[in-house]
Amino acid sequence: MTEEFQNLYLDYSYRNQNHLLLGDGPLPFSMRHYIALMGAVVRSHSGLAKYNVDQFLYRGGNPLWLSSLDSVPPKLQNLREINEILATEPWLLTPSHISKLLRNPGIWSLAELMHAILILINIHSLSRFSAVYDLLKMEDACGYRLCSPLPENAASSGSSSESEPSPASHGGLVDCGINRAIFFSRYKEPVDGGKSLTPTNTEVLSYVEDTSMTYHEFRERLTSHKGSCFHFYDYSWQDHGYSLVNRLYMEFGDLLDEEFSVIQNESAALYVSNKADDAAAYTRAVWNYVFQLFGIQLEDYHRSEVNQRLSTELKAFIKLVSCFPERLHLSVFSRFLKDVKPAEKRHVNVLVQEALFQVLLLYSLRALCTLT
Repeated sequence: MTEEFQNLYLDYSYRNQNHLLLGDGPLPFSMRHYIALMGAVVRSHSGLAKYNVDQFLYRGGNPLWLSSLDSVPPKLQNLREINEILATEPWLLTPSHISKLLRNPGIWSLAELMHAILILINIHSLSRFSAVYDLLKMEDACGYRLCSPLPENAASSGSSSESEPSPASHGGLVDCGINRAIFFSRYKEPVDGGKSLTPTNTEVLSYVEDTSMTYHEFRERLTSHKGSCFHFYDYSWQDHGYSLVNRLYMEFGDLLDEEFSVIQNESAALYVSNKADDAAAYTRAVWNYVFQLFGIQLEDYHRSEVNQRLSTELKAFIKLVSCFPERLHLSVFSRFLKDVKPAEKRHVNVLVQEALFQVLLLYSLRALCTLT
């Protein structure tokens, strides 16, 4: 059941990626892949970075842009700050960041900026999801409890016979019809015992201004006045964000709204935890814990419910995936998350990505809305 739920999420993720990278929209196709490359690199996902380099060139992108971020037009250079904020501390994103892009050299239109931000958010989410996806496949291959790191050739077992598709063989895009195993075998991260999932090509680090950046505890930032609480009922997806996305980027708001609704409903119907006597409450607890980590408050939700529904170890898993994906490796799964079953990890991984997608979306849309 959890694999079907995971595949449902993947279907929606691929559909959205298709729309963002190949569908109608204000940005040129090569620029879309360059923006996706920026998102993949800031998330330290070398597989997705390499994929988007291939597609950028296939779509006629200028190879000089790949030498460093300083080689690209100012319009894209100016997007770097927003990309890095979204990757680590989205609560710092303000209307001033948006207005700076609208008035600086190589001016962005609001529609273009919406398109670019959606690409970044999608790639940030996909990079986190695929990191856990790969590790869960390793866990499945070796049995439930991993007691030692996998041998080097285990990471590629079962995929070596797959032929790598050329860009032309699938239109240069990972679409809903492509075999998931091909995508994740070609573009997955190298998984090696205790090593973090970091880029194998150090050149891609030139796309990141601050390579030491990482998530900081929101509560600490709040204390030091480097953040403020986001009150959900002041700005929500249903009441505010949905219409703004649809207005600036065709019908993409409809696609996202359908995804959010279906994933939450299917999750509520999925019973995977012996401690969760109410699957809907379990789903809300995961969703709201992610919101709490990033400073979003739902006034009608009691924080005590998170502790009632989620074990300490499960909360550690959620926080790791949400805030520190660069620390994901097999030894963490085997030593510290051994009591969280693979089925529950798959289920929770999807919920985390959906919640985090909405976190980044809400902070971005709130910053955009004051300028529309």
